[in-house]
Amino acid sequence: MLTSADDFLRPPVRRTVQVRLPVRGDVAIVRGLLVVEGVKLADDLRAASGLDLIAIQLAAYLCDEAGNSILSIAQAKAAVNNIEAQDARAILEAGVKLNSVDDTGVEEAAKN
Repeated sequence: MLTSADDFLRPPVRRTVQVRLPVRGDVAIVRGLLVVEGVKLADDLRAASGLDLIAIQLAAYLCDEAGNSILSIAQAKAAVNNIEAQDARAILEAGVKLNSVDDTGVEEAAKN
């Protein structure tokens, strides 16, 4: 139960989900974003175009088992050249679903 300021200031345990990559046949891990990360992602996406839109999302969502980011935006831009479209789609869909803040997303988060 969150009952004090200290409770809210303590870093949360990151929500993560494993995503099966249909072409690569491997598993990637996608993370839930903190509010500040979600706002930065939205700002970065508004300013981006083309393949940068995909790279920015890959950098935001892909993580290790602890929920720590594994790619910088520069690394993700290079990775876009080596990832199949179906695999990128699986990662981005999982990231959007995990970080959804519409009514359905709020209801799903409440269940977990």
